[in-house]
This record gives sequence, C-alpha cells and structure tokens, in this order.
Amino acid sequence: MSYFKQRKYKLKESRVRDICHQIATSLYYLKSFGIAHRDMKPDNIMMADDGEDSEIKLIDFGLSKIIGPKERSKDPFGTIPYAAPEIILRKPYSHSVDMWSLGVTTFFLLTGFHPFDSHDQQELLKKIVRQEPDYAAEEWKGISELAVDLVKKLLEKDKEKRIEIEQVLEHEWITSGNEKLKLQRRKSQTYLEKFNSFSLTKPSEEGEEEKKE
Repeated sequence: MSYFKQRKYKLKESRVRDICHQIATSLYYLKSFGIAHRDMKPDNIMMADDGEDSEIKLIDFGLSKIIGPKERSKDPFGTIPYAAPEIILRKPYSHSVDMWSLGVTTFFLLTGFHPFDSHDQQELLKKIVRQEPDYAAEEWKGISELAVDLVKKLLEKDKEKRIEIEQVLEHEWITSGNEKLKLQRRKSQTYLEKFNSFSLTKPSEEGEEEKKE
C-alpha cells in the first residue's frame, strides 16, 4: 500500500498486470497445497525491495485455511472490502474467494478506488452482494478492454461462474498475447512444469529451443 501511495495511486497498466500475474502465481502455488489465503489485499502484499519493478511477496497467513477439493468452508473471515459475496452471505465457499479478492485488488490498482465503497458497513455489505462495479467511471478511460475483461470475470458474484486461477494465468491480459508462452504452457504436464510456466512472463530458453527443433 505504501508503494501505491508513494505513486499517488497511479500505476502503469503494464505494472499492474505484472503485480497481478505475480499474485496469481502465488495463489496457484497455494491452491496446489489446498491453501486458501482468505485475506488477500494490498496490505498483505509486500515489496521485495525499494525498486520500481520490485517483485512482490504475499504475506500474513493468519486467516488461511486448507480446503480440500470437495470441501467447503463457512467461516466468516477476511477484510470486508475484499471479501467475496459468499463469505458475507455465509454460504459455503472454497478457493474462489481468493479470486474475488484478486479482482478487488486489481480493480483498485488500476483505478485508485474500490469497486464497492461506503463509510457505512451495512451499506458496503449490500453493495458487495448486490451492486455491480462502475466500469464506466472516468478512471477506467485508457485502460485496455482485456484488463477490464479479467477484472469482470474475477468480480463475478456467482462463485460457480467466477474465473479460476488457471484461467487467470492463461488470460490474454496476463500473457499479453504471447503465443510462444501459451504454447509452452500447453506443453506443461506435471505440476512443477505448470508452476514454472505460469511464473514466466516470456518463453524460457528451453521452450524456445524445443520450438526450433
């Protein structure tokens, strides 16, 4: 959050995409162990150094929980502005709550304001459950359609329709239309190969060599 404030709540879209990609890769890693973070927000994202393009570190696993593939939780955890509708409604939920939090965070980093906001807590809860974000606001001008598309898919109120972590990492905005990178990801078979490919922002040398062969 300090990093964002120092830049007067304005980051280049490419930088937000890079941060979103790194967060998504972290969440993919966590999900592979069945871990839902459940409190993903800018305050729980640390910068590795003081550099403009610093890598990020996801922290604070105090509210995290292991949720099995067929398990669901009803615990009312999280920070309200970043909490998914199903948490607020106390409905059974799984790892998709982290996708919602990623959507709120990405929305905030792209525009400088939250998709749902109110000084009144009850009003805020109602907005999260019932209201759609304002994508026609002035702050969205100049932001690519691909970025808007991913945020909308992350902020899908129906958890069954919400985009999943693998789809986030394969989204056109994250891959930047890099066909070579997509090809390398499709070739990945094992978990480790998939994780390594999802971590990349450009094809690895090994992937390039395979393509030449």
